[in-house]
Amino acid sequence: MVKEMGFGKLLRFNVSDVTANLGHFVIDMLDTENMRIKIGDRYISVDKESVRKILGLPLGETMVCKKKKDEPGHPLKEKWVGRFDKVPISFKNILDKIRLDPYEDKSLFKIDFVILFISTMIESTKNGSVMYNMLDWFSPEKEFKDHDLC
Repeated sequence: MVKEMGFGKLLRFNVSDVTANLGHFVIDMLDTENMRIKIGDRYISVDKESVRKILGLPLGETMVCKKKKDEPGHPLKEKWVGRFDKVPISFKNILDKIRLDPYEDKSLFKIDFVILFISTMIESTKNGSVMYNMLDWFSPEKEFKDHDLC
């Protein structure tokens, strides 16, 4: 399902831990004016295409963006949140679901995966809970692979 969602390249990453030092290095070496990261005497561009090539993320036609206040939320959000005993929802809560849930409803696995991805790679809260409200940023009529996650 991860491959079907457009995230297959992530499965080939052999990373067991990402230290804070890596994040600090990237921030220290990021040239925001030219959107590139300095690595020795070379540069890596930080644009949609390089993110797609390096991480293998979906680069679909549909933008991921905040919904307007009057727009309804994602139709599966309440069902997804209702699977957890408490809110806020932690990374561990989702990982436990992935280990134990037989996923008769495959869309719930896709949401679990995307919420973990977003909370790991884009943003999470200071207390370590996931940013599940970002689910509303995805068009419910489209597959996750049809969104621009780069």
